[in-house]
Amino acid sequence: MYPLEDQDPNWTYHNEEWDRVVDRWEHRRLLQENRCLTVFDSEQQPDERVTWNNNSEFSVDVPAGKADRWVYLYLDPVEHIWRNFKWEFVVSRQSQFKELQFGFRYHDFYNRYRFRHQDSHFHYDTVLNGEFYNSQNKVPYPMKTGAEYHVTIQAIDNQFSLTVNGQTILNEVDFLRRFPRGSCAIILWEDDDITPIRAKIHSLEVTEIVPE
Repeated sequence: MYPLEDQDPNWTYHNEEWDRVVDRWEHRRLLQENRCLTVFDSEQQPDERVTWNNNSEFSVDVPAGKADRWVYLYLDPVEHIWRNFKWEFVVSRQSQFKELQFGFRYHDFYNRYRFRHQDSHFHYDTVLNGEFYNSQNKVPYPMKTGAEYHVTIQAIDNQFSLTVNGQTILNEVDFLRRFPRGSCAIILWEDDDITPIRAKIHSLEVTEIVPE
């Protein structure tokens, strides 16, 4: 194993005003009908709700008062085309918002694997052409507000694992090998109007695994 040269990559930020979010239901319908989808992504700059330091420490504070709020961060999959890798970071929920998602082998909004924390469970999901195959596996795992968790996501060929604080939570295999390569994404979401989205993520590091 060896560290990737680019340990401070540039993350792309979006929120609920992103055209992919605003038009997601129509986009998903077109994809599921095997129709062409041409979208020119709107550019968004980080606002006061999200701050980061050296691209490896994020602080998220999105107030309540509006339903369907998003914080969407990803590394450009054109520049970061990883196959076998280990992705590590430390995360803490500062509020119990609905969904904390870690996308890997990420291609775009409509295509990725993900480990998702929701309702005190970790879930393994696949998003393919806008279709969400959720909870293909899930394991109970409460996350205490304010507590830090060291997360490791490893992808080796078509086998994926999620480890939290040294404990393996999920071990998954995609026999269809849908996404052999891709990038990483962090997505936070709440669809009520009373729960703020607050979280901290730091010490992000990706290490490529070299085949023996």
